Amino acid sequence: MAAGARIAITPDTVQTVPLASLTPDPRNLRLHPDRSIAVLMAALTRFGLRKPIVIDGAGVIRAGNGVAEAARRLGWTEITVSRQPDLDGETGTAYAIADNRTAELSVWDHAALAEALAALQPLDFDLDALGWTADDVALCAAAAEPVPAAVPAAPAAEPPWPELVVTLAPPLYERWQERVREAAGDRVAAFRDLLGAGA
Repeated sequence: MAAGARIAITPDTVQTVPLASLTPDPRNLRLHPDRSIAVLMAALTRFGLRKPIVIDGAGVIRAGNGVAEAARRLGWTEITVSRQPDLDGETGTAYAIADNRTAELSVWDHAALAEALAALQPLDFDLDALGWTADDVALCAAAAEPVPAAVPAAPAAEPPWPELVVTLAPPLYERWQERVREAAGDRVAAFRDLLGAGA
């Protein structure tokens, strides 16, 4: 454990207090839309409160604002807290940011999660209490599927050369044929000279 660090939650800090005595953090940087509160309510109903919310010495909630709101909507009158007098002012704000951000930086193992959710479904676990919908489970299962290897694309065939058609007027055609014959004659003469030189 680093120098100066300590285990802050001890039996002396954990108390059960009236929910009405707590003050939501006026500088809470995390918003809790209706779905978030609904999931927290489902989880509290299914599992109860398994870890205390964190308050400072004045009863301001530093971690667990959403849980406290969900408990209030469920009609709870008391809640378990861990009172930390040193989490006041900027220290309390910094702790709240760290508490939320550290959870965000972890990632799901989608393959293991898909397997765990599939195992829970026959046991009639309410997915809402776990924070998942049926669509979420389907997306999770899809994310766990291995990505097929990409098939290399076949090289594109070179386009055929366009057929070139040249039409010559009769006088030009006759001159072209004459030049072809002259060139052919020159090649034949050169070949005969070569044969004669080798004889």
